[in-house]
Amino acid sequence: MDSAAEDSDKTETPVYDRATALAHLYNDESMLSDLASIFLDRIGHSVEVIQAAVADRNGSMLYYVAHHLEGSLATFFAAPSIDAARELAEASKKGNWQEADEQLTRLTHELDLLIAALRQLTAADSD
Repeated sequence: MDSAAEDSDKTETPVYDRATALAHLYNDESMLSDLASIFLDRIGHSVEVIQAAVADRNGSMLYYVAHHLEGSLATFFAAPSIDAARELAEASKKGNWQEADEQLTRLTHELDLLIAALRQLTAADSD
């Protein structure tokens, strides 16, 4: 394998795309920070509802909340979290609960990374 291929294998998708998110907000740093704060305030409840929907095998609720979360994540162009939420929503539509369990684990991991990044963003803005 050549070094360019090795480098591309090591390249990870960023947790969120700050530059693109800012561009869509007319480069308003304060707005991005405010949206991050709102997201951080609400994400815990969304995760609880998703976890309950998976545990209860409630496909319609899971689809609704995962799809709604996908839209919220789009604000930050958080590709890994968006992909996990989309896959979770699709698993719920298919009634594939093994896949839903796996995607919930993936989504939780991706959200943990995003939450940490957004906390840094809001902390930097408050300095």
